[in-house]
Amino acid sequence: MHLLRTVLPVIVVLTMLIIPLIVWGLAQSYPDINIQTPLNVNIQPGDASSITISVISQVAFEGKVQLTAEDVPDGVTVTFNPNPVNVLAFNQGDVNMTISTTSSVSKGSASLTIVGTSIDKLPIAEGNTYVKKLAPFKFTIGTQLVTTSTTQTSTSSTSTSQTSTVEKQESDNTLPIIAIVAVVAIIAVAAVVIRRRK
Repeated sequence: MHLLRTVLPVIVVLTMLIIPLIVWGLAQSYPDINIQTPLNVNIQPGDASSITISVISQVAFEGKVQLTAEDVPDGVTVTFNPNPVNVLAFNQGDVNMTISTTSSVSKGSASLTIVGTSIDKLPIAEGNTYVKKLAPFKFTIGTQLVTTSTTQTSTSSTSTSQTSTVEKQESDNTLPIIAIVAVVAIIAVAAVVIRRRK
C-alpha cells in the first residue's frame, strides 16, 4: 500500500505533463509547401536577374507545383524555369526565376507575389483541393540593396494560415518521436521507484 501511494503520484504527474504533447504530436497534418526566396536582390533598369527559389515539401507533400507571379510592377516581367517544378516528398524543387526590367522602369523598392499551386488536388482539411502558397517577394531596382524578408501565406478553399519559416516539416516529424520517448521515460521512472521500494 505504501508502495502504491509513492508510485501513483509520480505516474499521474508525468502522465498529465505528457498527454498534451502526445495529442499535439499525433494531431492530423496535411500536405503543404513553402516557397523560399533569396534576400537583397537588386536589378538595374533595362537589365535582367536570374535567382533561385525553392519550393519545399511540407508534411510529405509530393507533386508538381505551378509558379506564377502576381502584382508585378509596370516595366517588370517574371518567368520561371522549370515550370511546373516537381517536388519530391521531404525534399525541394529549385526553380530559376528571371526578373527583367525595361529601361524606363521606376527605380526604388519593388515587390511582387510568387504563387505556387499544386497541379493535382490533394486531401486537405474538409475535402480535396489544391495546395496553394503565396510568397511576397521584395527587391530593389537601380538603388542600394535593402534587407528584406519573406512571409508566406498558405491558402486553401477553406482556410488561411500564416507561416514565416520552413521548419514546420521537422517539427511535424519529430513530435511523435518525442511523445514515444516521454512514454518510455514514464515507464522507466516507475520501474526505478518500484525497484527502490523493494
